[in-house]
Amino acid sequence: MGKLKDKYGGIVVEQKIIVIYLILIVCLISGCGPKVGNENGKGESDNNSEIEMSDNRKSTDFNISYGIEEVKQNDFILEYNGEPVSLHSFVNCSMDIKIGIYLFADGRIQSYEDCSTKEEGINHIYDVKAGEKKINEIKFVPDIGNEGDDLSLRFLFVINPDTVPDKESFVYAHDTNMNQVYPINIHMNVESKNKGGTEKNIVLCKEMTQEEYDSKVYDKYGKYRNTLDTADFVMKNNNDEEIQNYIKTDNGVLNFVIEGCGGNNDYYNITAYINGVVLEKDIFNAIFQIQRGRYITKKAFDVDLTKLDKNKYKLGEYNSLFFVAVPESGNKKNLSQRIRVCTFGYK
Repeated sequence: MGKLKDKYGGIVVEQKIIVIYLILIVCLISGCGPKVGNENGKGESDNNSEIEMSDNRKSTDFNISYGIEEVKQNDFILEYNGEPVSLHSFVNCSMDIKIGIYLFADGRIQSYEDCSTKEEGINHIYDVKAGEKKINEIKFVPDIGNEGDDLSLRFLFVINPDTVPDKESFVYAHDTNMNQVYPINIHMNVESKNKGGTEKNIVLCKEMTQEEYDSKVYDKYGKYRNTLDTADFVMKNNNDEEIQNYIKTDNGVLNFVIEGCGGNNDYYNITAYINGVVLEKDIFNAIFQIQRGRYITKKAFDVDLTKLDKNKYKLGEYNSLFFVAVPESGNKKNLSQRIRVCTFGYK
């Protein structure tokens, strides 16, 4: 089995391609929407979806649809010619909710302008009233891209991302669950006028130890439970225990480990959110190399809360923390992932 170097210096292992995406392809052809709102938010749709949502007081079935209006056009081609690109996102729901809409280009979160409010930024959260189709015109300039490049745009729709817990054992239900549409390609006819930094904090994968492989593939009874066919990300503490609902702070510092494995070869940008607000790149920034097969990527992180603006991040006695992992490529088989939401305390 030959090994090749990829563009970031990681190892690419040549493997046979196994066709495992029949259901996904059927959904795409038929236009049906999958169930969303599962534990990791691993739903992807270009149509309507149904989820069951709980606000900790009641559970109600409701319909939600979301997407990009222009995608419905058969001749839709997105190009950047030097001027801001305009698109229309939409959300329609049978209940009152808030939706955070986040835009990524090749895995990097992008700033965009809401044309109705003229507000520019990476954090946009919209109030959606029951039965209302909320359409938002947005404009943006990719902060990466050279002339001739094709970038992958991914829109993530996060339900009630700014939910703030009021106790340690808070039940988020479907709050912060993530929905997504298939990636959109944008062709760069000219170099981006808004080019940002080119820093790439790459975390390379390594071959799993037998212990790591067993912990991913088998359950505590030794039964086969994971095929590693889809990418999977988890948060752990420094004792190698998966974090479930609450993460402790150590003198105002959050300590945790993120692990990723499975799925197809790609690079996933990890973006962190505290109380629905994106952590700045100089505070948290990582790109995980994900390699198919018996490979794992992991890194320990320290987030110093004392350096954060308490008002900006709405820091209180209890706070929410979650992450999204967004693929760099436009491969439709590689889905963005939401990493488990948890509560942390801070005084």
